[in-house]
Amino acid sequence: MQKVLFVCTANYFRSRFAEWFFNFHADAAGIEWTAESRGILAEHLREDAVAPVVVQRLEEDGIPLPYPVSGRQQLKDRDFRDFDRVIVMDREEHLPLLFEHFPRWYDQVDYWDVPDVDRCAPKKALSYLEQQVLALVDDLKQPVVH
Repeated sequence: MQKVLFVCTANYFRSRFAEWFFNFHADAAGIEWTAESRGILAEHLREDAVAPVVVQRLEEDGIPLPYPVSGRQQLKDRDFRDFDRVIVMDREEHLPLLFEHFPRWYDQVDYWDVPDVDRCAPKKALSYLEQQVLALVDDLKQPVVH
């Protein structure tokens, strides 16, 4: 089983949604991938485990939440080695944070451009994130050509 890691600032909104949305669709597609999520500054921010809008959107999509819902997870150096692919939610926001906190790894990840709620309405960000995740699942379904 290969593993993808979704990373955002707090492991509260985008990365949590991407993790659960990916796992649901990867399982449905029958691919040998699983996802987890982390936050670059998760230890320093919100106490809630997940944004209410994430729970609402997953329910609307018919995707069950894992039970129990775990707390936010802090990104660690070992995560960059332990995962086959690391996807960071927003280049503009997160590249400087990765450069500051994880300078060995900032240029070894994939960056998406899914802005946080201060720059984009949550529902719009989640719609864009759904498109990105579904495209990733489709890409991972393709056979690897050597």
